[in-house]
Amino acid sequence: DDVTAGAGVALNVGLLGEIKKENNNTCSYSNNDDGGDHNLWLKRLKGEVIHGQIVWTDLMRMQKLPNVKLEDFVKFNPENLYLVLTSEAFRHILRRGKLDFILPYVRVFGRCSPTDKVAIVRAFQSRGKIVGVCGDGWNDCMAMRAAHVGLALTTGNASLVSSFTTSSESLNVCCE
Repeated sequence: DDVTAGAGVALNVGLLGEIKKENNNTCSYSNNDDGGDHNLWLKRLKGEVIHGQIVWTDLMRMQKLPNVKLEDFVKFNPENLYLVLTSEAFRHILRRGKLDFILPYVRVFGRCSPTDKVAIVRAFQSRGKIVGVCGDGWNDCMAMRAAHVGLALTTGNASLVSSFTTSSESLNVCCE
């Protein structure tokens, strides 16, 4: 789906960290350890490629952060860094050999092709992670097949390759 919509869902279920309200009812994070003027709002960032460069957007304010490199964010407090990537940004980072650096912080991938999904699964697997993929259509089949566990929320094409299939459109069926 759209990366911003995916980020909204991830935020609501806690995949992008905890939101803390300050006295003025805004959500923010700031760190000036290097003497610079950095006000990074909880470091929930969307990466997309614009004119051949990764451009980061602060997801809490939906504001582009000019001239910021990923390395700038990791200097501060990596355990509070949550990244959301478009598939184009993922491929850009992969081509530049920065995937090891960034993968631990990525929580959402959006607008991915079937080939991108398999590359993402394999990237996590090659780093020793157990990977599960949930899908609802033919475009998820290759990634479900590549993953350790595939969960199809359909009775269509995806159900033919997944480890588990249900006609329900809810993950709650796994808990029943």
